[in-house]
Order: sequence, then structure tokens, then C-alpha cells
Amino acid sequence: MENKSNTTFRISFGKSSSQNYQKAVRLLKRFNNYSLIDEEGIKNEIILKDNELIDQYNNLHSLLSFINGWKTCEIYINDQKADLNEINRFFAESCG
Repeated sequence: MENKSNTTFRISFGKSSSQNYQKAVRLLKRFNNYSLIDEEGIKNEIILKDNELIDQYNNLHSLLSFINGWKTCEIYINDQKADLNEINRFFAESCG
């Protein structure tokens, strides 16, 4: 993640029986570039650039607190599989 100004984050999750599923979908809709599950079963997804991550960090953190333990949760940074710690590290380095 050397060039932070071009960093892209992709976070997705599938349908869940969790009581927090609808809350997660509502949070997802707060982001500019989101898509919801369609009839073919594609996952709910957001794609963020680094500036939106910084602007929407609280919403993102809330969303990830719901979905991070779900089997269908996937996090990518610049198309590389990542985890919550890496997003937190990026945020700390960008705002620190």
C-alpha cells in the first residue's frame, strides 16, 4: 500500500440469518458505490477509495463490526485479500 492516494477497498458479504443483517444492509446504503444482492445471489458490496474510507470511517467500522465474523465477509485492499486490522492500520497511517 505504498501509494495511498490510489488505494481501493472492496468489502462484501452475503445473505445472513444474523439479526444484524438488515442493519448491515442499511449501513451499506450510506456509501456512494454500493450494490445489493440480486436474484443471482451476488454479494452485497461496497467499493471505496481512500478518501471515502476516511470520510466514512465510523460507518465502515460499524458495518464491519456486524459482518466481520460472517463466513461470507470478504475484505480486499487493491484486490489483495485483507482484514479489519489492515483497514484500521491504513486509517491510522492516513490520519496520524
